[in-house]
Amino acid sequence: MRPGPCWGATCTVEEVAASFCERAQDQGVALLVSKAPELPGTWMGDPVRLSQILQNLLGNAIKFTREGRVTLSLERVGENLVFQVDDWAVPAGGTRLAGLRLLVAEDNEVNRAVLAEMLAAEGALVTLVDNGRRALAAVAAPGASWDAVLMDVQMPEMDGLEATRRILELAPALPVIGQTAHALAQEREKCRAAGMVAQVSKPIEFEDLVATVLYHARRAGPAPAPAPRGPVPPVTGGAATTPGDGVDWAGLAQRYKGNTAFIDRIAGLALSGHGALPADLRRWVAAGELAQIGGAAHALKGVTGNLMAAGVTALAEATQRAVHTGAADAPRLALQLADAVDGFLAALAAHLKRAGAGR
Repeated sequence: MRPGPCWGATCTVEEVAASFCERAQDQGVALLVSKAPELPGTWMGDPVRLSQILQNLLGNAIKFTREGRVTLSLERVGENLVFQVDDWAVPAGGTRLAGLRLLVAEDNEVNRAVLAEMLAAEGALVTLVDNGRRALAAVAAPGASWDAVLMDVQMPEMDGLEATRRILELAPALPVIGQTAHALAQEREKCRAAGMVAQVSKPIEFEDLVATVLYHARRAGPAPAPAPRGPVPPVTGGAATTPGDGVDWAGLAQRYKGNTAFIDRIAGLALSGHGALPADLRRWVAAGELAQIGGAAHALKGVTGNLMAAGVTALAEATQRAVHTGAADAPRLALQLADAVDGFLAALAAHLKRAGAGR
């Protein structure tokens, strides 16, 4: 497919995926849609034929997948739009969330992928949306049945706090669990005031996530004790050697249970989605746009945390806090963060180059 004024590929993909949601849920399959960032709005092609092809591929994938996950992804490669359907069988023993229907609202693509991986690995049926307005629509849809909602707090169109308040007007008994990169007590109080039953901190720790969902989901049994939060893991194993540039690749392999394809995928998403961030940070410093810096630092914490780049995460936290408190060193920290993100992106690119050479 090539760029053109003919039809919206994203719309077609979402329509096809939506037509299979009920079948996937009935069969115990999580159906996910993954879209590369910054796709053109329209493409030249035959939407009817494309829809037929995607329906055949998705139908077969769901039919032959039991208690697993099917992902429909699309990305731009040169002048072409590439569609891919992947299926995956939940590993034995990973069933603590089996049968739970979870709605996840998260605007960052890397964070969405990580949450889907963690939840689906434990047998949950996961539906992903990228803002609060779509989360509200998913709850309000006829016949919708959810056991819990995982709600990011800061999202476009409708933030997580407003979405939670409106969702609870429709479904007062539905537990909404907040996701936040804020450690500040007043931010957590805002979550409680909106009606969230709990919050999990970004970067998400696997056992904390499972324990929180089990405790609050409506069909859940007793919750295991959450794993204690230790210190931020050391930065090791990255391609760069200066502080803040490294990614703990060995730690990532352990966190994601040796799923190297998934690690490569989220590394690629982070690389493509944040390539312009260093230049943006420097431009915002020059223009004195502190609000933009604070928002970017907040969003970055979850991404770098999920990719175990501890130095960048700590610097993003310090930058966001400086902006929030009006500290005089906020511009200096933002420039340091821009340099650190340059190194982080270089480490991701070097890793993906090595991974590609080894295939």
